[in-house]
Amino acid sequence: MDPIFAFLRGLDLFSPVADDDLAAVAEACTPAEVAAGQVLCHEGQPGSQIYILREGQVKVWKDHGTADRIFLAEYGPGKVFGELALIDNLPRSATVVCDVHTRVLEVAQTDFVRLITGHPCVCYCFMKSIAAMIRTTTANYAAGLKERQRALEDSNQRLRQEIEAKTRAESELKTYQNHLTELVEQRTRELAHVNTLLRGEIEKRKVTEKELRDALAKVKVLGGLLPVCTVCHKVRDDDGYWGGIDAFFRKHSQADVQASICPACSKAKYSKFYEK
Repeated sequence: MDPIFAFLRGLDLFSPVADDDLAAVAEACTPAEVAAGQVLCHEGQPGSQIYILREGQVKVWKDHGTADRIFLAEYGPGKVFGELALIDNLPRSATVVCDVHTRVLEVAQTDFVRLITGHPCVCYCFMKSIAAMIRTTTANYAAGLKERQRALEDSNQRLRQEIEAKTRAESELKTYQNHLTELVEQRTRELAHVNTLLRGEIEKRKVTEKELRDALAKVKVLGGLLPVCTVCHKVRDDDGYWGGIDAFFRKHSQADVQASICPACSKAKYSKFYEK
């Protein structure tokens, strides 16, 4: 038995197809191998064949190669893909990338059209394959949208939390700023009061210092040698003039002289009063 025919006969997709019709499909298939990481179909490019995955695994992507790529489906052995571009003659709607080393069967567009127009049962099988592909792609696309929606909601929630935290921080900062302003104003008032007291104290000290200077200016201090006559007891001043001791003291000090006599002089001078 032809290995391609045997492989196709083992697929559930072609189970209702008669051997003659299946042989026509096998005859239209061309084997091909693709390395891991290689692209089978490029989104936006024209399509010229369909693929029947014989061995390996592929992934189907929308906007592949961009940050916004969307996973659509994952296919394993027995999966048929690439039919849409051959039916409507429009560019490929998605990109198919091989996850591992992959073996496929290729059916050219002319052979594909011949099979679906000349073999109704084969056409029905391909229609079932397209319907399954649409269901899978729709489900995966919806799941991707839900995942993106959840990610967006999580991002919005984090953003709201950050905004709330920022609002609280701004409120706390404003409260602290107001408190700090009140403290500064209070300290300023206290310093102004202290400065007023200090200025008053300084003025008082200035007055006291002036009074002290004035008092010191009036104070006269005697110093050095004081020439006194031993006979008349006159005193010689700085200019060389002799004068009474009482006048000298009044001139050179704040003291005043009061006339008096000591007991010895009184006894010597007025002895007659003491003899009685």
